Amino acid sequence: MENQTITLRPIDEMRIIKQIFLIYESGSKQDLSIGYIMYQRRFSDNYKFKETPKEQKDFSYYLDFPKQEMYPHDDVDETIFQAIKNTYLKSRLINFSLIFNVDSEKVTRLQNRTFEQSEIIFRPSISPFDFERYVGQHFPVLRKQIKIYQDYTKESIQNIAFLGLYDLQDKSILDKINNIEFL
Repeated sequence: MENQTITLRPIDEMRIIKQIFLIYESGSKQDLSIGYIMYQRRFSDNYKFKETPKEQKDFSYYLDFPKQEMYPHDDVDETIFQAIKNTYLKSRLINFSLIFNVDSEKVTRLQNRTFEQSEIIFRPSISPFDFERYVGQHFPVLRKQIKIYQDYTKESIQNIAFLGLYDLQDKSILDKINNIEFL
């Protein structure tokens, strides 16, 4: 066994990685993951681990740190996740941190798979009851290029595109999503 040391990455290089598994509902068979997408988020004052009260910090807290429920999840994450779930309803999201130098090895391994280029198109969510009100108006649309990494067969991840919806009252979300780095 080789001794190795780890070091903290510089603060401005620390990230939270979001990995969304595309779960195919196979009907009579067991559901299966056909692939996943990944993106990374920067830590900020508004995007950080959820604080755990001191009295809840027992042995298991430190053993399992950070637990999935401690990771941040905001409107940007939810909009992206819902775009995937619009096509793959049972998709699931896991988080992991990119804090130490060795954490980047995990990301590299996850990216070292066969993948297919894909796209998420974000358009406004307009109720059919409001169609008349918005006829002829123009709305911003965002197209984000992504990679779908293979978990099953190459064919299972080909020719997939996703549709994400955003609230017309929150057009700033497109700028936030546009700044997301998909891996």
